[in-house]
Amino acid sequence: MSYIVILRLDRIKCFLNVVQLIKWANKQMGVVKVDSAGLTFISTDDSKCLQGTVLFKRQFFKEFWYSGELEESSTSACHYFSVSLTSFVDTLGVFAASGDPSAGMLLQWPNRNAGIDLKLMSESGDEHRPVHACMTAQLGCEEAEPPTDRDSHMTQASSCFIVSTPVLRDVVEDLEWPGGAVTLTLEDHPGRVTLESSVLELGALKVELDLASDRSSGQVVRCIGGRVSHRYKYKHLKIACNVPGNFGPLGGQAPGGQAPNSQVTVDEQGRLKVQHLLRLHNVDQTGEASRFEDEPIVIVSACFTLSPEEILADLDS
Repeated sequence: MSYIVILRLDRIKCFLNVVQLIKWANKQMGVVKVDSAGLTFISTDDSKCLQGTVLFKRQFFKEFWYSGELEESSTSACHYFSVSLTSFVDTLGVFAASGDPSAGMLLQWPNRNAGIDLKLMSESGDEHRPVHACMTAQLGCEEAEPPTDRDSHMTQASSCFIVSTPVLRDVVEDLEWPGGAVTLTLEDHPGRVTLESSVLELGALKVELDLASDRSSGQVVRCIGGRVSHRYKYKHLKIACNVPGNFGPLGGQAPGGQAPNSQVTVDEQGRLKVQHLLRLHNVDQTGEASRFEDEPIVIVSACFTLSPEEILADLDS
């Protein structure tokens, strides 16, 4: 049996927390891309109007081996396979709940049944009498075609703003009370972002982000044409912005309490891209909280693309 990819990682809970970002249904399939850059998980909703991707660069893993790098063709070699995100996340949850901070996970694909082999390996005891334990799981999957990259559909001319990820999450959560479509408005002067939702029977709620006064923190607004406004499904927007504050060592916050930033981009057609850059500790940690501040940091990208209600209306018609 010859594996195409073999990965080892120690920070299982961080891995779980990030993959969970693109799992928004009870029964959900995802596509995994493996190439020399790393491991990418891609999830698309049934309407094809919401897509989420998370990229784990090879530096995130303790060991990263990909057979495609041995091929003499081109460096663009890659493989795709589909897997149940529900089963994958559930398995990671069991592994993460082992409570052993020294435990590591091994991922191998494909096995004899074309599925994924997952192994949780831990060691206890002392150097004279070590005790090794191993928990295994096999998940069914199959090779898949490359999914449509919704990000590539975005036009070049676009408007954007950068904001603290927790602030963006809290603002969108506040808009759950009306529960209707959310109108996102960007104004270049004075650098203002407004999110508004209204339902006739309930009322309206409007939240304004004044980012012009906080440029020192990197929160800026750039707007093509001076003003841009589009409407989005609340359900889609909540999924794209629902990044919990549990990234960092052992699932906690990053060192120094520094919150991640998110960049929100809107193209000429109203397509929305929300990208979160999550700062995670590297995986070769000892698990001791006192040493976290000295550990290297890796960046994991989580990106969501949404279609506006105008495009959804065209699809429905």
